[in-house]
Amino acid sequence: MLFVSSVERKRPEYSKKLLDEGVLKAHVCKTFPFAEMVEAHLELESGKTVGKIIVTL
Repeated sequence: MLFVSSVERKRPEYSKKLLDEGVLKAHVCKTFPFAEMVEAHLELESGKTVGKIIVTL
């Protein structure tokens, strides 16, 4: 388990380093094309998402 202090959280370069090293992992729930923005918003509002909703351009 990794604990990151509040000071370290304010340093985006540190977070990027942890992501690059695979220590931190972003969890993506679903990806939507921009044309489906309404569906993406409804998915987010449903409260059933676990992770991030990505909208691609």
